[in-house]
Amino acid sequence: MLDYDLLRRSAVLLGDYRTGTQYLKLLLSQVTGFRAPVEPFGHFDDRSLDGHGEAIDIGHTLETVVREGALDTRDLILDPNRAIAAYLALLQARVPQGDPRGEPSPFLLDIKYDHCFRFGAEAPGRTPTLLRWLVAHRLPFIHLIRRDAIGQAISAAVAEERGVWLETDRFRGDRPAGGIYLDPAVIVDAAIAHREARREMQAQLARLGARVLVIAYEDAIGPGRPGQLRRAMRFLDVWVRMPAEAAPVTRSQASHEMVANLPEILDAALRADPELVGRAY
Repeated sequence: MLDYDLLRRSAVLLGDYRTGTQYLKLLLSQVTGFRAPVEPFGHFDDRSLDGHGEAIDIGHTLETVVREGALDTRDLILDPNRAIAAYLALLQARVPQGDPRGEPSPFLLDIKYDHCFRFGAEAPGRTPTLLRWLVAHRLPFIHLIRRDAIGQAISAAVAEERGVWLETDRFRGDRPAGGIYLDPAVIVDAAIAHREARREMQAQLARLGARVLVIAYEDAIGPGRPGQLRRAMRFLDVWVRMPAEAAPVTRSQASHEMVANLPEILDAALRADPELVGRAY
């Protein structure tokens, strides 16, 4: 059975790809003790690796429980609200507690925009059923955005090209000799798509009356990181002293430094829409 009290002490970390959700999730988990499982509604196939060849635990994900037959797949279509509750009950049971005392720890649910549609959408406004369900059950949302849409598009393209989706102090992928050439038109189109997806998600959250804290990627990884972390902790109603050893598990990949034709891309972006470039290069 789903523990609704535990659910309401949990929170959603919502964002598009390459907006720092993994970075902030792991950092907040260190400080707050929230459980931070791998994207529960994510799509995993050959990417059941962590970006540098090490297997990750996906035994709790929606895809895994469906594949195992632990969830009635008819409910995914006929009764998605029931399916969401049933899946979250399985998630609570399958992810280790996190608290050494054995007390149930709340979750940080890492949900990407496209994951919101795993249970379909409702009219009017094509509102994702999962989003509506989470808001109705009073979960707060930390919404990660990236002001620099061009940087976001470049980061996604470079990660795909390298096959490296995250870096840590322990692992840094190879930097390609001579840099990576990216098609400026493709990057500009991707940046526009990222920006429109962010605007649509902000509109959906507003329509639903969600309780939302917006944190920008650029602020979360910059010198103001401790302040952003404290904002998130206050929002989550977590009042603990920030340990001095708390440090990001992942690190910025500085993807733009690996692009051979960055000036060409920036020029194309500035001609298409200057708002796409949200930082100084």
